[in-house]
Amino acid sequence: MSNHLKAYAAPKSWHVRRKVNKWIVRPQAGKHPMKRAMPIGLLVRLLGLAKTAREAKQIVNAGHVFVDGKRASDVHTAVGFMDVVKVGSEALVRVLIDKKGRLVFLPAEKGEDQKKVCRVVRKQSVPGGRVQLTLSDGRNLLKEKSEEAVGDSLVLELPSQKVLERVALEKGAVAMLMGGRHIGNVGTIERVDGNKITCKGENGSFETLRQFAFVIGKGKPAVKVQ
Repeated sequence: MSNHLKAYAAPKSWHVRRKVNKWIVRPQAGKHPMKRAMPIGLLVRLLGLAKTAREAKQIVNAGHVFVDGKRASDVHTAVGFMDVVKVGSEALVRVLIDKKGRLVFLPAEKGEDQKKVCRVVRKQSVPGGRVQLTLSDGRNLLKEKSEEAVGDSLVLELPSQKVLERVALEKGAVAMLMGGRHIGNVGTIERVDGNKITCKGENGSFETLRQFAFVIGKGKPAVKVQ
């Protein structure tokens, strides 16, 4: 697979000038789906810390960039929703989405860079009688017993991956919507009915699909999202 991508074919979630730049760096496959991720080299440029791809590569190769508390060593490293990115002492941001479905970077508050919310996207039994949870950022957790269900979220400590809190997809939980007409909105779940949920946001109540709800806290968000 090529390490580059034609700019006009880049995901709509990226802030790129498609008619100015012909080529753009491609993110590595893995952690996040491509439409919800971008390469760390592009993020460094969008933050205004580098003017060219060469400058971005120098910053990454110098070991100044960390993703979820771990050093990034390749400009192709993919970063996506809820990832915490630190670039030296110049930037500390959390990757989120706006109401147009684009990836945006919100400054992370002190202490919050050590927390991350991940959604459970798969749950399965593995040899040894244990349960494996696959999370929204591609990481897997092994547990002896698990009360989590697909759609619930876990608040993790970074970079240790210690589970700080489980947040169920249920009435009273706060969720950010990842798709549909209300993408990027944050609301409190009022009702869960099969594959549909009713949320109350700043502009009143609305109905959407359960699969679009990314639970981010009980009563209030576990991390800053606005």
